[in-house]
Amino acid sequence: FDTEVVNFGSILLGQCRVYEVQVYNPKEIPCEWFLSRPMANDGAKDLQYFECIPNAGTLAPKQRVNVQLRFTPKEARKHSVKIPFKVSNNDKTHHLLCKGCASQYDLSFDPPFVKVPPVQPHQSGNVVTVEMKNGSNFDIEVIALDFDGNYYADENKLEQCEGIPWDANDVLLLPPRAPGAPLDSS
Repeated sequence: FDTEVVNFGSILLGQCRVYEVQVYNPKEIPCEWFLSRPMANDGAKDLQYFECIPNAGTLAPKQRVNVQLRFTPKEARKHSVKIPFKVSNNDKTHHLLCKGCASQYDLSFDPPFVKVPPVQPHQSGNVVTVEMKNGSNFDIEVIALDFDGNYYADENKLEQCEGIPWDANDVLLLPPRAPGAPLDSS
């Protein structure tokens, strides 16, 4: 590999981050390479959150191949795995350390429960004030589905679109949209 450590940084649950590393065969003979399962003390439980595409192959002499590393966390915590990289007919094992931190939104309401008093006919409505707090380091966009026509228009665009980059696990691979920004039309 052209690096031994890939730090995915901090990302939100529900998103993924992708990096590419390069595998190179400096020798004069072809070699078969593959990624194997890490030992328990090397973070084997976190392997499920990291994907390598491709995870095996054959390299001709002096050939290079790009390997895509994908971090898709499902738990809000730090993740780390040391993935063994092996070459057939070679006793030496190289390791690729992949690490990242998953965060989630921290949204709270004050008061946490609201009781709206009844409204009598022909009277003005009642007002109840609720404070919403964002305790996370990420911007949050709040949408009232009953009143936001853009949300449904965006959903229809996605359903109508062909050639959307879905992966083998039916995950949509698009860059995250910044809160308040429109859906990219391309």
